Amino acid sequence: PLRERRRSFVDLYGYASPKDAPLKGEVADAIAVLTTHLSSIGLNGDDELARTILMEGPFLRTFFERLLPAGLFQTTMFERWMEQARPESVVVGNPVFEGYALNAARRQGVPTILLQHGILGDFCQFVDPPVDHYIVRGEFWKAFLSPAARGRADVLNPQGVARTCRTRAETD
Repeated sequence: PLRERRRSFVDLYGYASPKDAPLKGEVADAIAVLTTHLSSIGLNGDDELARTILMEGPFLRTFFERLLPAGLFQTTMFERWMEQARPESVVVGNPVFEGYALNAARRQGVPTILLQHGILGDFCQFVDPPVDHYIVRGEFWKAFLSPAARGRADVLNPQGVARTCRTRAETD
């Protein structure tokens, strides 16, 4: 759609190379570092059981097999993008999958913004992604964020949206 409108855009994967795919040894090294770290903390009772379930369960296995290699690839790609494109800021709508871009921007001192683009998940009350500013769609959503994130959030509630919501509420 941007090309059709003759608008500029950047294909981030244009900054990637097949050579950026991590080698099996690199993935194995990363897994070793992570498992050593997770295992290094002394735990007892239910906490030890929870760690055992995490370490032996399907979530961590999927993370190590699929998400970690993808993350290593994206880290390399976003680092190259930051070095070559030198963006003035990075605006994202998702701190999870776009988190690699946020971390690359943070390392380069590039300001970051996270736009609320839908309903915030319950985890947002407990996490503080690496962003400089949040833009949320109302005071309710600002209050929904973790206290640390809330301090960096601004409310953007366009009048047209508010008017539409009031109109619907008034007619119900």
